[in-house]
Amino acid sequence: MNETFESGAAPAPAEPVVRSGRRLSAVWLVPIVAVVAAGWVAWQALSEIGPTVEITFDTAEGLEAGRTPVKYKDVQVGMVNAIRLADGLESVIIEAELNAELSDYVTDQTRFWVVRPRISSGGVSGLGTLLSGAYVAMDPSADGQRTRKFQGLVEPPIVTQGQPGTHFRLHAPGLGSLSLGAPVYFRELRVGEVVSYGLTDDGSFVEARVFVRAPYDRFVTSNTRFWQAGGINIKLGAEGLALETGSLVSMLIGGVAFDTPRAVRSGNAVEEDRVFPLFPSRRASEEEVFATRKLYYLAYFDQAARGLMRGAPVELHGIKIGAVTDVTIEYEPQGAFRTSVLLEVYPDLVQEYFFGAAPEGEDQFAVLVEQGLRAQLRTGNLLTGALMVDIDIFTDAAPAELTTKNGYVVIPTVPGQFEELTQTLTRIATRLDEVPFDEIGAGLQGAASGMSQLLNSDQTRQTLESLAGLMEDMREVARQMNEGMMPAVTASLAHTEQVLASAEALLGPDSPASVELKRLLREMADAARAIRSMAEYLEQHPEALIRGKGEGKP
Repeated sequence: MNETFESGAAPAPAEPVVRSGRRLSAVWLVPIVAVVAAGWVAWQALSEIGPTVEITFDTAEGLEAGRTPVKYKDVQVGMVNAIRLADGLESVIIEAELNAELSDYVTDQTRFWVVRPRISSGGVSGLGTLLSGAYVAMDPSADGQRTRKFQGLVEPPIVTQGQPGTHFRLHAPGLGSLSLGAPVYFRELRVGEVVSYGLTDDGSFVEARVFVRAPYDRFVTSNTRFWQAGGINIKLGAEGLALETGSLVSMLIGGVAFDTPRAVRSGNAVEEDRVFPLFPSRRASEEEVFATRKLYYLAYFDQAARGLMRGAPVELHGIKIGAVTDVTIEYEPQGAFRTSVLLEVYPDLVQEYFFGAAPEGEDQFAVLVEQGLRAQLRTGNLLTGALMVDIDIFTDAAPAELTTKNGYVVIPTVPGQFEELTQTLTRIATRLDEVPFDEIGAGLQGAASGMSQLLNSDQTRQTLESLAGLMEDMREVARQMNEGMMPAVTASLAHTEQVLASAEALLGPDSPASVELKRLLREMADAARAIRSMAEYLEQHPEALIRGKGEGKP
C-alpha cells in the first residue's frame, strides 16, 4: 500500500449511477380510491334522477306539492314537486319528477290527466280517490318526439297506449245518442267504446271514432255495417209500426253496434281508421245492403200525393225494391199541377233484365212498358195514411210510351186505388141521379091494372137497366175494396200483431231487456253496499278523509 501512494498516481474516480425518482407512496392510493368512489356515487345518483316534466291543467283541485303522486297502472312512478300559476292566470302548471326508467317514454304522445271520482256513460271510475286523494295518471309512449311540456287532459282517455285493437271512423248526419265512452256491441257483446267525436272538415257529417278491442276487431270487414244502438227506435210509416230496441244499457246511454249482414259475403280485412257510414238503425243498415248499385226513375201522378214522404217504399209485386228519394210539385202549361216522384231502385233485388242498365236495359224496359208496366200510388198503412209506390204490370192499362226527362227514365203511371174508387162512386152517384124516382112513385100509385103497362114501358126498362148498371158498379166497388183495401187492412193488422209480439218479447220475464234490468239492479245493489261499507269505515276513521286510507287506522 505504501508503494501505491508513493508512486504518486491518483485513484480513478467512480462511475456515476443514474437512479429514478422515489416511487409513489401507498398513502396516495386512499384519496384516489375516494375520488373514484365519489364519482361513481355521483354518477349513480345522477342516473337515478328521472326527467322533470311540466303539465298544464285548468285547475289544481285536489293536488298538493310533495304529496300528490304520479301513477301508471296504479304504480307510483313520480311525484308532484311544485304547483304554480301560468302566465295570464288562466291555468296552473304542475312540475313533476318521474322515475328514471321512464326517460325513454316521455314523448309528445304521452298523456297526463288527474284521477278523481267520475260518473260517465262508460261507468263509474276513481272511487278509490275518495279515501286516498286525487293523483296524476300517466299514459307513457315511446313513439314521437322527446318533450318536457304537456297539456293535461280534461277527461281520462278511453283507450290507453298499447291496448290491442283497431280504431274506426263512423260518419253520420247527426250525433244522435252517442257520447264519449259509449259502448260498441257485436252481437250484444261489449267489444269497444266511442273514443271521440266531432265534425268532419267540410262540416257535412259528424265523425265518431270508435275503438274495437282485439280479437273482436277481426270481425270488422269491408262489408260490415255500423248502426246506432241507443234508445228505442219506433218508425210509423207506410210499412207499419216498426219497433227496435237494444240492451237496457244501450237504451239508457246509447251505443254503436256492428255486424255483417248474412245476405252478403264477409268481405276483406280493413285497415286502421277505415271510414264506415253509421246508420240510424239495424233495419236501415240491412236495407242498404243492396244499395251498392242504384238506378233512378221518375214517375208523375195527377192525383194528390198527401202521405207520400221521402223514404217511402217502392215495391214490385209486393216486394220492396227501392225507396222514394224526392217528392215535388210541377206546374203544367195546361194549368194543372202534378206530383213528380223520384224513385231509387236497387236492381240487384230483381232479375237483371228487368231494371237493366242503359242502353240494353232501356230497350227491355220499353217492352215491359208496352206490356203494361206502370207505377201506382197505394196506401201502405191505413192507420197513418202513408202512401207507397207500387210498380207492377197492369194488363188493362191505357197504352203508353217510354220517355225520358232531365236524364231520368219516366215510368208511366195509373190512377191509385182510392182514385179509382172515387171515380166508381162518382159514376154510381151519376146513375142514381138519372133514376126517375118521382115518376116511379107516381106510376106505383096507379091501379093494378096499369102495372103491366108500366112494366112494359120504355121508361121502366131504362130504369131497370140503370139499376142493373148500378149493381154492377157496386160489385166493382166491392171488388176494388176486396183487392185493394183489404190487403192493406190485413197488412196493418199483421204489423200491429208483430208490434205487440215485440212488446211482449221486450217486457217478458225472460227477455234480454228484463235480464239486463235484473243485472243492472244487482250492480246497483252492489254499489250501494260498497258505499255503505265506505260510510261505515269513514264513521269509524274520519281521519282517512285527510290522511288517506293507508295512514288511517285499520
